[in-house]
Amino acid sequence: MDQEIEAAVLAKMIAEPWQEIVGPPKKKGNGGWLIPTKHVFATWPHDEIPHAHSVYVKREDDQYWAYCIYDIHGKLHYR
Repeated sequence: MDQEIEAAVLAKMIAEPWQEIVGPPKKKGNGGWLIPTKHVFATWPHDEIPHAHSVYVKREDDQYWAYCIYDIHGKLHYR
């Protein structure tokens, strides 16, 4: 990703860290999930994924992580 686009994505994430899920999560081959949000694909590292409404996205280790998932029952699930 080029630096200008990366900076724009980071600015949007700072302004809106809780992001709604915009499509179905996809299982990763090495375990975990990729969750499509409004601005990025966030990684959920666990094999099980709750029925999510939105995710709290953080950038760490050069990737975007679903740090916390807010499920449809109002429960928080942490990474």
